[in-house]
Amino acid sequence: MALVKGICKNFGECDLADNKEVQEVEKTNFVCEECGKPLHPVEGKPTSPGGGGGGKGISGKLIGIIAVAVILLGGGGFGIWKLLDKPKDFKISLDKKELILKPGERALLKASSEPKDMKLTYTWKSNDEKVATVNKGGEVRAIKKGETKIVLSTEENNMLKVLCSVKVKEPEGPQGGGGGGTQPEVYIQEINVSESALEMTVGETKQITLTAIPQPNDDKVLPEVSDESIISYDGSGTVKALKAGQATITFSAEKGNASTKIEVTVKKKNEPKPKPTGRYRGTLDLGYASYSGEIMNGKPDGAGVLTYKSRHEAGRNFNSGETVYAENGERVDGSWSNGYLTSGTLQKKDGNVIKIKY
Repeated sequence: MALVKGICKNFGECDLADNKEVQEVEKTNFVCEECGKPLHPVEGKPTSPGGGGGGKGISGKLIGIIAVAVILLGGGGFGIWKLLDKPKDFKISLDKKELILKPGERALLKASSEPKDMKLTYTWKSNDEKVATVNKGGEVRAIKKGETKIVLSTEENNMLKVLCSVKVKEPEGPQGGGGGGTQPEVYIQEINVSESALEMTVGETKQITLTAIPQPNDDKVLPEVSDESIISYDGSGTVKALKAGQATITFSAEKGNASTKIEVTVKKKNEPKPKPTGRYRGTLDLGYASYSGEIMNGKPDGAGVLTYKSRHEAGRNFNSGETVYAENGERVDGSWSNGYLTSGTLQKKDGNVIKIKY
């Protein structure tokens, strides 16, 4: 009975479909030998068992087409001739059909071909790079929970594809544990900071605490200060305010995708107000008494009132010239010049009033 050539398109479930293998089956039972799905016919003459007309070499028609292309394109036909270096029915495969990883873990896929001595240029692709990525060397890196497929093909025949299913699962319970072997690389998924915002004054220092989840063995947190003239960060948790303004410290994982930031506001110091100069009205604390009235250059000068807080010499009796003392709570109403009493009246607790001068 005649055999018919066909190809399975049950991709992702059938190895013969993923490898693009051409099958020769009986016409009355035109289904895939592996998965049993209906085949799709491909060009080629039917062959009989033991017949000699259906070999795997390049057909005379194909050679004719290539010859015409070489004549028309001249040296540009080199790329077509290069295809002749590869067998028509070479196969590629992966050492794993499935990977189960945790976020941050990596695994290496190894590609091989039949015949084994072929020099092929492999291409790699992830169907969902948010779940897992793959580099040019076949290294798969898990990013977050989900499922995707890694697709292997070649530049020599990009229609020939092999798949590896990747499942990324969240870790169950605390990370780590025994088991020996090489510990997988762990990447930071979350960064927590003890403070989300800081308010500081110039010259002040504060300490913050960083926590990376999970604890990495091959990743670290990198800080970046938006304006180093306003604040500084020593890399060990110490923030110092340098001048008034606002700045941000951003903490990012070197290899992972995690990041967070702190907003820092720096204010000027509460410095004492400078003493006024020239003549003004105000108060002075002289220690033994408090003064309220006109002031010049930090001294009583002009009309004012002096209230005593302890026994102290107040001046001389205006008439007798004798020294007069004031007691706690008593006061002098008078006028002063450059801190000295020119004339005034001492109001005694017993009701007496004494006219005095310096």
